[in-house]
Amino acid sequence: MSAEKSQIAQVAALNGLKCEDCTNMVSGGLFAGEGLSPRYRFIGARSVLFDAWGYTDGYRILFGTSNKERADRLRNDLKSRLASSYKDLEYVEQLGPK
Repeated sequence: MSAEKSQIAQVAALNGLKCEDCTNMVSGGLFAGEGLSPRYRFIGARSVLFDAWGYTDGYRILFGTSNKERADRLRNDLKSRLASSYKDLEYVEQLGPK
């Protein structure tokens, strides 16, 4: 597993996510855990695309962290981990309605 994939897997694990589909870690992977499912895909020699989606189970809304907060924390953890390893990292975030 390359350094990038290893770092992505470590950040996912620290956020309580387990690999759901890592059969082809060369091109990407899918993680899931407690209503949050992030995915990554390598889209070229120097680019990786992350996206995440979630669902609510009611309990987490009333008594815990929302999936939006968890997705935000995961995004920030990934940015931080990758930025510490790659000095010329450029981060682009899609803008749209929230």
